[in-house]
Amino acid sequence: MKITTKTGDSGITDIYNQRVDKCCDIVELLGNLDESASIISFAASLVSDKETKDELTALIPSITKIAASANKKESAEMGEELNFLEERISFYEESIKEIRLFDYPSKKEAAAIDYARCVVRRTERCAVRCRLNIRYLNRLSDYLFLVSRYIEYGENI
Repeated sequence: MKITTKTGDSGITDIYNQRVDKCCDIVELLGNLDESASIISFAASLVSDKETKDELTALIPSITKIAASANKKESAEMGEELNFLEERISFYEESIKEIRLFDYPSKKEAAAIDYARCVVRRTERCAVRCRLNIRYLNRLSDYLFLVSRYIEYGENI
């Protein structure tokens, strides 16, 4: 597969089977989704707990699914994935005694997950501009917030 085609050198790319500006909202969304998957993968690589690492790694296909749908101007059906996130959010909400909203993590694993949360929030804002369903991205950022705090403080907050 040839990677360098030079067809995008003028700031135009192919999407929806047509040429569009690389600065349009949907291209920005696709880039943000790619960055979200990448930073979650990076964060997972830092996590030592196997269950948490596996949970984080399992998020990446969901982000790819959203990107594939967005590439067709559609919102992805995320029912199963949304249920999984909501179950895990409930677990972490019950496990963490007190949530500190404006306390940023210092452990590298927690900080990387918190950074992923910020990237997902940006992605969510971009999805709003594209008029796509943001429920999954909204829950994903909540989930990442809770996981980062759980890793940072454990159950003893």
